[in-house]
Amino acid sequence: MSVNSRFKRFWSDPVWSKVISVGIVALLTWIGGALFKWWSWAGVFETVQGWGRGLWAFLMAPAAISHWLLGILILMAVIFILILFSVWVSAARTSSQEASTTAPQIQSHPPWLSYTSDVFYNLRWRWAYTPTFAVDQSSLAIFCTHCDYQLIGESHLPSDYTQQITFRCRSCGRAVHVQEAPAQLEGIVLRLIHQKIRNDAATKHTGSQ
Repeated sequence: MSVNSRFKRFWSDPVWSKVISVGIVALLTWIGGALFKWWSWAGVFETVQGWGRGLWAFLMAPAAISHWLLGILILMAVIFILILFSVWVSAARTSSQEASTTAPQIQSHPPWLSYTSDVFYNLRWRWAYTPTFAVDQSSLAIFCTHCDYQLIGESHLPSDYTQQITFRCRSCGRAVHVQEAPAQLEGIVLRLIHQKIRNDAATKHTGSQ
């Protein structure tokens, strides 16, 4: 049996045909990789060698100032710039860390937001704050200091012609008379609240809700 017929026999066999094809692919891959590696290293070496020759020719070329001395000065300048840059980065990082540790904590909400109740004119006043941390005048409400019943004032003009508001509790029967104009009473209480906030007295009254 000739070599050609034996090869055809092996190639027609399903097992041997796969073995032969895998061997051929592996051999071609190895040869291609070796050639590519050789060509790549050869090209890189030639390129680096060409750069070295050009640099050497430039440094050795005659000039008013020797090129090799100019190259040393440029190299020193680059190193100096890199050192300055590293020192600047280090100083900036240190200052930012110190600022983050020493800077006061910014409070997202003022501490006096818990101040929502107080006693004015012998009446318990309660209020809320707007999203911008201002006292919401429309939320002002009045309560009895004895039984905490919500009160509504009744204005009248006594015999001495002084304006007066009477707050009568329908729960415990207690009555409180306030000699202020009805249109001005809430404004006065609002200014009293602001005064206590400014004087940092609000925190002293948070316990008496």
